[in-house]
Amino acid sequence: MNDLQTPWTPEKIAACDVLQGVKLSSDGEKVLYLVKPAYKTGEHFTSALWVADTGNAGSSRQLTSGLFNDDDAVFHPDGKTIIFLSDRHKAGGPAQLYAISLTGGEAIPLWGRNNKRSISMFDISPDGRFIAFSSEDELTPEEDRKEDEGDDAKVFGDLKSHNRLRLYSFASEDVRTLQIPKETHVHSFGWKSDSKELLFTTMAHSTLEFQEEETALWRISIARGDIRPHRVGSYPRCPDSQPIWTATEEIIEMQNFEPEKIIDAIALFTHASVSFTEPPIRLYGETEDAFSVIDLQSDDGLVAVAVAHGIETRIDVVKGGRVNYTLFRTKVEQEALDDWDAKRLDDGSLVLAVIKSSAIMQEPPNVWTGRAPGGQTITVDSKLSSHSKWLGKAPIETSVMRWKAEDGTDLEGIVTGPANPTSGPSAGLPTILLVHGGPYWRTVLRYAPRVTTWDQMLASQGYLILNPNYRGGQGRGSAFARAANGGVGTVDWTDCLSMLDEAIRRGLTDTTRTGIGGWSQGGFMTACGVTNTTRLKAGVMGAGVSDWGMMAAQSDSPDIEAALGGGAPWSQGSRGYLDRSPIQRVKDVESAVLILHGENDERVPVSQAISFMRGLRRLSHHPERHELVIYPREGHLFTERKHAEDVLKRVVEHFSVWL
Repeated sequence: MNDLQTPWTPEKIAACDVLQGVKLSSDGEKVLYLVKPAYKTGEHFTSALWVADTGNAGSSRQLTSGLFNDDDAVFHPDGKTIIFLSDRHKAGGPAQLYAISLTGGEAIPLWGRNNKRSISMFDISPDGRFIAFSSEDELTPEEDRKEDEGDDAKVFGDLKSHNRLRLYSFASEDVRTLQIPKETHVHSFGWKSDSKELLFTTMAHSTLEFQEEETALWRISIARGDIRPHRVGSYPRCPDSQPIWTATEEIIEMQNFEPEKIIDAIALFTHASVSFTEPPIRLYGETEDAFSVIDLQSDDGLVAVAVAHGIETRIDVVKGGRVNYTLFRTKVEQEALDDWDAKRLDDGSLVLAVIKSSAIMQEPPNVWTGRAPGGQTITVDSKLSSHSKWLGKAPIETSVMRWKAEDGTDLEGIVTGPANPTSGPSAGLPTILLVHGGPYWRTVLRYAPRVTTWDQMLASQGYLILNPNYRGGQGRGSAFARAANGGVGTVDWTDCLSMLDEAIRRGLTDTTRTGIGGWSQGGFMTACGVTNTTRLKAGVMGAGVSDWGMMAAQSDSPDIEAALGGGAPWSQGSRGYLDRSPIQRVKDVESAVLILHGENDERVPVSQAISFMRGLRRLSHHPERHELVIYPREGHLFTERKHAEDVLKRVVEHFSVWL
C-alpha cells in the first residue's frame, strides 16, 4: 500500500511514551502520574513523576528527572510528600522506597537502598504513620555465596522466593516483619480505615499458577509485640483485587462472577463484616463487568467501581453492595478510559482524575479532571496535560460497527480505515481482521500506539481494520465471557469471521485482499483463521497459541490454559485441546503467515511458534510464504525499542506484500 501522510510510523510508535498511575492527593487539589517510554533503549526502564493542579488546565509539570525508574507513586496523606519506588541507588536494580517533597528537591531513601530484593507493592496507612509493604527475604550469606558462584539449581515448587509483609514506621524509621506463616506468599493487602489493622491474602506459592488454588484471607493488628494473624476465611481462587476494609466494617473485593470458575466475568463482592458469616452481595457480572475498585475512605463506606459495558466505561459509586449513583461515564462511542482515581472531600463532593483518549476525535492519552457535589455525575472538562502531540491528526476515521453473529448473538466492534481511500472508490478496501488478546479483554476507542495493536498504523497505510469484540471477552457479562471455557476456536472464531462478512455485506471490503493478525489470544485467532479458511491471504501471528495441550503443559498459567483449551495432557478423558489446536490443521494452509515471538515468553512459550512454523513448512501449500522471527530476551509483552520497531516494520511489510 502507499504510505499516506501519517505520524503512525514504526519508528515513532516504538519511541512513544506511556501515561499511567494517576493518583489524587487526599484534599483533591493535586494529581500525580507517571510518564515512561513504552519501550526501553538501554538495559533498564526509566520513568518520570509528573504533578498537576486539579481544575487548572495545562498545569502539568515534571517533578523528577526521568533518569531513574521512579514508579508506583502516591501522595502521603499529609499532602506535602510523595512516596514511590525507585532504582536511584542502582540503575536497573531492585525497587526500594523513596520520598520526595511536592515542591521538588532531592529524593530521600526511606529503606532498603542496599537490599538485593525488590519491594513488590506498598500501601500507606490512612493516618500517614506507616507504610505496609511486601518483599522477599534478603539472601543469607550462604545463599549469597551460592548465587555468586552459580550454584543456583532450582527445585520446582520450592517456596524460597515469596513475599513477606513488612511495616515501615515514619516516626522511628525502622522496619519490622509481621508474624505471618513463612510457608505462605503474601499476594495483596490493605489497611483498615482506622490504621490499626491490615487485611491480607496469602497463596501457597508465588508463581502465577497458584492463583488458581485456594487463597487465604487474614487480618493482623500492627500493635507492637508478637501479634499473630487471624484467618478470616478463604477464596476458591485468588481474587482480582486487593481487599478493601471500609469504615463501615464491610470487606470488598473483585472476583469471578462464580468464584470457583476459572473462566468467567469479573464481579464485585461485598461482605457485611470481616467475620464472613453471611453470604456476600454480588454486583455486576451478569451483563457487564467490574474491572477496578477503589476505597473512597468515607465514613459511610463508599467505594468507586469502574465498569465495562460493551465498548463503553462508567464509574459507579457503590454503598452496601448497591449502586448509589454513576460518577462518570465515557462519552458515547467516542472515548476510552485508561486509568483513574477519585477522592471524596470533607464537604461530600468528589474529585475525579482520569487518563483517557479518543480514537474518534484523535485525542491522545492525557490527564483530565473534574469535580461535582456528591450524588452527581462528573464531567471531566479540565485537561491538565498535553502529551503525545506527535500523534497529530492522522488521515483515518474510526467508527463502531454492530451486527449479529451467525447464531443471532448481538456483537460489536471497531472499524478504522483511511479517511480518503486512494485505492479506488469508497468501497472495496483491502481488509484486516485485527483480533484483541485475552481472550478476556475488549477493544475500545483508545488512541494510543503499541507493538501489539496496529489498527491506526495500518489504517493510515490504506487498509480497512476490523476489531471484533468476540465471545470470551470482557464487557458483556458472565455468559459472554464463559464462551471461552473449553471453547476457544469455536464461537470466538465465527464471531470474528462474521465481522468480516458484515463488512463485505456493506460493500466495504475487497474480498480478494483480506488478512488477519493479532497478539497473544489474537495470535491464536490468527492461527485459527488461516487453518480454518482459505479466504485470508495473509496472517500475522504474534505470541500466539498453536497447541493447547502443550500450552497447559508449558505455560506459567497451566490451569487457565487447560480451561480455555478444553483439557490438559494429564486430564482423564478430556481431549478437547486437540480439536482446539491449529497445529492439527496446518495441512493445505494457503495464507502467507508471519510468526513473531519472544524467546523468553513464559505465558505462551516460544515452542508454540516453532511447532506451528515446522508444521507449515511441511504441510502447507506454500511453505516458502511463511516466516518465523524470534526476539531474544523478550517475554510475552516486548520491552526493547529496537524489537518493537522491527515488529511494526515487519507487520507493515508483510501485509503490503500479500494484500
